[in-house]
Amino acid sequence: LFMYEQYEEQEDPSNIVVVQPNIDPYEKVGTLSSSDQLNTLITLSKKVVQPNTEFIIWPETAIFDEKGVDEDQIRSNNYYLQVQRFLYPYKNANVLTGIESYKYYSHDATPSSTKIPGYNIYVDHFDAAVNIENSARVQFYHKSKLVPGVEEMPFGSFFSFLKPVFEHLGGSTGGYGKQDEPTVFYSQSGIGAAPVICYESIYGEYVGKYVLKGAQFIAVITNDGWWENTSGKDQHLDYAKLRAIETRRWVCQSGNTGLSAFINQRGDVVQQTKWWVPAAIKQDINLSSDLTFYVKYGDFLAKLACIIASILIIYLLINNLFFKAR
Repeated sequence: LFMYEQYEEQEDPSNIVVVQPNIDPYEKVGTLSSSDQLNTLITLSKKVVQPNTEFIIWPETAIFDEKGVDEDQIRSNNYYLQVQRFLYPYKNANVLTGIESYKYYSHDATPSSTKIPGYNIYVDHFDAAVNIENSARVQFYHKSKLVPGVEEMPFGSFFSFLKPVFEHLGGSTGGYGKQDEPTVFYSQSGIGAAPVICYESIYGEYVGKYVLKGAQFIAVITNDGWWENTSGKDQHLDYAKLRAIETRRWVCQSGNTGLSAFINQRGDVVQQTKWWVPAAIKQDINLSSDLTFYVKYGDFLAKLACIIASILIIYLLINNLFFKAR
């Protein structure tokens, strides 16, 4: 409480926009076209974006196509070109957004890649984030902490010997592809943003790695509509508060159907949208480059406490057995 009261942010303002399109996740495929979904995002963004806006944050899988988006061909993709046309008047702005993407390989490059029947080509699909700006540079991050069973088969590496069987059946032992380390997105002006996808925000030590790599604020992109109106969405936002306190970074959370919010470096919710309504909010946040004890050392104290507790339990058990023996 003392640290909370005494902590003051250093002034280093940057204007950020967070968009909540409110697209029912159960109607995302088939009911509403991908182009219409993108138009909704752009229309909402235009209501609050301003000339000095640095990042416009859209939620998880905001750019969506049933077949996915080819990362190697994205500069010719219609959705990408539509975003670039929107960005043209805002020279410093970046769109940091979720995207369902894929990559082709000429060989079995990753545990999650699958062979395309009839061709000597392999493909990986990703729940990804992409940063689009007013240049040809495009930055990708592939979600690392995948949801077991839904996005990734548990112990996929162990069952990799079954890949030929699953390929014959049209499936995969791997699910989505992923990357092992976080990637920081950098704007043309040099601002570092941490693209945290969905429930990756519950992993404090992992989020801290973004900050070690230069992230000056955290962008959580998520789709909590699957929770419906339960406490799940609220708990997810509570985790974002913890990440803000641990790293002393602003957290800008964009949820497809909510909750979306701006959280300052003390963990206070400065702005928050309502649940299940379309919305766009903007905020001047303070960037930070300082490294906290937690960012440097992660869960060291928690791990140390577990070791001490284990030693005490073993000591008590041995002592109890010795006492009974006497």
